[in-house]
Order: sequence, then C-alpha cells, then structure tokens
Amino acid sequence: MSAGEEEERVQKGKPMRVAIVGGGNRCYEFLEMATLEELNIEIVGVADLNQDAPGIISSREKKIYITNDYKDFYALEGLSVIIELTGEQSIYNELTQSKPDDIQIIGHRGAHLFLDVIARERKTTDNYIKFIEDSPIGIYTCQNREINFVNKKFSEIFGYTKGEAIGMNALNLIHPEDREAAKEVWWSKAELKKEELPLYYECRGLTRDNRVIWVNKRVATTEYAKTPELLIYINNITERKELEETLKESREKYKRIFEKSKDFFYLSDIEGRFIDVNEAGTTIFGYSREELLKLDIARDLYADPEDRKKFREAIERDGFVADYEVQFKKSDGTIVYVSITANTRKDRDGKVSGYEGVIRDITRRKKAEEEISRLYKKTMELAFKDGLTDIFNHRRINEILTYETKRAKRRADVFSIMILDVDNLKEINDTYGHIVGDKALKHIASLVKGSLRDGDSVGRYGGDEFLVILPNTPRNGALTMAERIHEKLRTKLFALTGKDFVSTFLSIGVATYPFDSINEKGLIAAADKEMYSAKRCSKK
Repeated sequence: MSAGEEEERVQKGKPMRVAIVGGGNRCYEFLEMATLEELNIEIVGVADLNQDAPGIISSREKKIYITNDYKDFYALEGLSVIIELTGEQSIYNELTQSKPDDIQIIGHRGAHLFLDVIARERKTTDNYIKFIEDSPIGIYTCQNREINFVNKKFSEIFGYTKGEAIGMNALNLIHPEDREAAKEVWWSKAELKKEELPLYYECRGLTRDNRVIWVNKRVATTEYAKTPELLIYINNITERKELEETLKESREKYKRIFEKSKDFFYLSDIEGRFIDVNEAGTTIFGYSREELLKLDIARDLYADPEDRKKFREAIERDGFVADYEVQFKKSDGTIVYVSITANTRKDRDGKVSGYEGVIRDITRRKKAEEEISRLYKKTMELAFKDGLTDIFNHRRINEILTYETKRAKRRADVFSIMILDVDNLKEINDTYGHIVGDKALKHIASLVKGSLRDGDSVGRYGGDEFLVILPNTPRNGALTMAERIHEKLRTKLFALTGKDFVSTFLSIGVATYPFDSINEKGLIAAADKEMYSAKRCSKK
C-alpha cells in the first residue's frame, strides 16, 4: 500500500485489514493486542495447519476467517498486510515471492513493532499512555529486576497498587518453584543480551494475598538511560489452565472408560464402517480390533441386514436412539442380543456424517427374560388349567362366566351355558379302575374342546361335570352344539387297550342369558336342573 493510499485510509477512518500466518501462541498474543479499537486494525484471517492452535481457537471465538492455506488470503477484499508469525524463513520467503503487489509482508520480528508504529500514527502521546494504562493486558517494566512501571490491569491481576508495586523485586511475582527458570530464561539472558528472548512464556505467579495464579508473559527488551529494561506483557490464564486440566482429566477419564469398559464404544461412518472401537468389541463379537474396523456393519454384524435400515431410520429421525434392541451375530455366526444407545454425528454443513454410541451385550438378560416369560406362562397355565384334563379349572371357568355375564349386560346381548355330566363314569371306575376313569375324562374333555368354536370356553366344573360357555349364542344354537358333542361321543369311542372300546355318555343341560337368569348362580342352577332332567330321562 502506498503512503498516499495509507493516508487516505486513515483520514476516512477505515481500519487496516490484516491477515496472520501462524496460529500459535504468538498469534494468540498478537490477536489480544491487535484487536484493540485504538489501533484501528481489523484482523480478517488466520492461517495454520493446526486447527487446535491457541491463535486458531481465539480466532474461532472472535469469528475471524480461518484457513490452512495462506494463499486463500489473496482473495480477501482490501487486504493490506500479511504478518508472518511462524518464524520459519521458508514461509516468509514464499509469502514475499507469491504475494500480490498491493499487499505488504511483515515478518514475526517486526510484528509487534508494527503495532507500535500504527499506534503512534493513530494517537497522540496522551492517548498512547491512556491505551497502556487501560490495556486489557497487564503491562509492567523493570530494570535490574526492580519494577518501575505497572498499568491498571497489572494491579487487577496481582492485587498490588501502583505505589506498592513500584520498586519491588519482579521475582516476587513468580512462584518460588518457577523463579530459577524465569531468571535463566528472562533476566540473565536479556540483561546480558546473550540471545533473543522467547516471545511467549507461561508460569505460575503469586498475588499480593499469596494466591497462586497462572500467567502468560511476552517479554521485550528496551533500553532506558543506557540501562537494559524489560517490557513485560501479562495475561491471567488461570481459568484457561484450570479448564485445560479439567479437559485433560476428562479426556483421561473418557479414555479409561473407552478402553476398559465392558460395553462396546464405537464411532462409525454413514456407510456402515467403524472408525474407532474399544476392546470390548473383541469380547462381544469375537473379532480383533483390526477386523472390526474392516467390517461392513449391516452385512457382517446384523443378523438381519434390514434391521440396519430400521436403525438408521430411527436415529436419523430423532437424532438419537436409546436402548435400541436388535440381534447381531458373532464371528462364528452365534446370535447375540444387543442394546444400542447412540446419536448422530454431523459435519460442518449439518449433514449426518456418522454415528457414535455404545453397544451392550444383553444376551443373558434376554435369555433370562425368555425363561421368565416361559415360566410365567407355565405358571398361568397351571393356575388356570385343570391338571388332569388340560382344560380350564373350576376357578377360571367361573371367572369367564362372570366376565361374560357382565359383558352381556353392557351390550344387551345373549349367551348360553351348558352343564355336561358323564353318566357312566362311576361304572367305568368300578369296572376298570380310576386310572382308566381319568383317561375317560381326558377323552371326553378333548372331544368337547374340539367341538367348540373360537371364543367358546370349557372347564372342569366338578368331578365328572364340565361347564361350557357359548358367547353370542341363543338357546337353539346351544342345543345344536350339544347335539354335535353327543354325535362325537357316539362316533369316537373311548379306547381301553388293544381293540377294546368303551362308550361314554353325557347328560347336558342348557341355560340362556337373560331368559333363564340374569346372574351366574341362576344360570348354573337352571342348566343343572335341565341336566338332571336329561339324566333321569336317560336312565328311563
């Protein structure tokens, strides 16, 4: 930029547009200085390959353009200056050779001098002093380790008033365990001018009330009255260091959990490949870690590949899944039940790029649940079924009768019941024994049950009596059902042994709600009465 162009820009009040190459600690410190309003500088871009560098993090917070290729700066409108802060001569040479003619390159050694020059051009001496006093960065100077100037921010950081600080030994600001290093790095080398100072340094400090804090320092050498003087810029980074320590502990804790957990932690891409896994996967699935990273998840792990599609639909719809149960298969083909808790990972454009989550082997739990379910079902069967005939027992068939009566009342419906009594059971018991008599009861129960429709019920009501419930059935329908049962008994005789058969006979009584009664006891009594009437007729 020519002198005339610079003068015109200053007069119009436009900020100088500056880009920085190198996002390290120097960049971080420079950003803190260069973004002050008094300097009228606009940092428009920072370039570094390390996207976690301090200057890159600070730039991200300040919403400054970030790139990993400094040549991208050449497209920035109105860019005046590129400051090279990496300290690498090769990068500086590349910049000077490739830059457009209207862009000025400043090396790292001249960066802070550049700020000072700009400041002097912008402000009078009084304003410059005010800038130093009100700077958000602590500033102090010392000669022979004796402090001779401090600004307000210094007092805020260390707790000393200006009067208390002037004349004190600067080493008293440093934690005793860090003083030797400070003397070696700063004062000895600086005052003797043995070598160039490090631009950036972190150490522990001591406040007026002996609190330990963390500070970063940038030290520059000047000369006053022919005596070396140190100009020191300081920032209180205690919160940052505490956060770093917390993050470090969190990372270590996460790493321990990730590596040692019995649950399978994973990262996967959108195509169904693992990006990272912990060792638990080898135990659950029988693959090595290297083999897991090569698997096609849908094909090689899901027992049914269609379940992978359902999983993706669920997680992409809601952004996460919790306790999503599915069947996987091990390397030997064995099926395992797993529970997946996961969420989506998104790229910078907000598009789903993969998933991260935890897979837990729940095979034992699922098998236990299945066994409990089987036992519960068996228990319910034992509670509801008659042990001999495998039809409903007296208690259950009565419960069904109560339910059906209430249902019919609500719907103004009809239903019928039948009482069945085995006429010749005593004769069979007396002739062939009770074991054969029990078999005869089982034979009759099976024939009756096989004669009924879906929705009908039969239970053992007494020793040789059965109760049949026929929903939505009027009396003539019940009589038809009774005739069907009689016909089956006539055609399917009870087999004793070999070629011997025995006929069994039933007396059947029918009662219909609400014509014979509107309650259970009345219906039973009516059906009983008709059954005994039929029994008397059969004996005649």
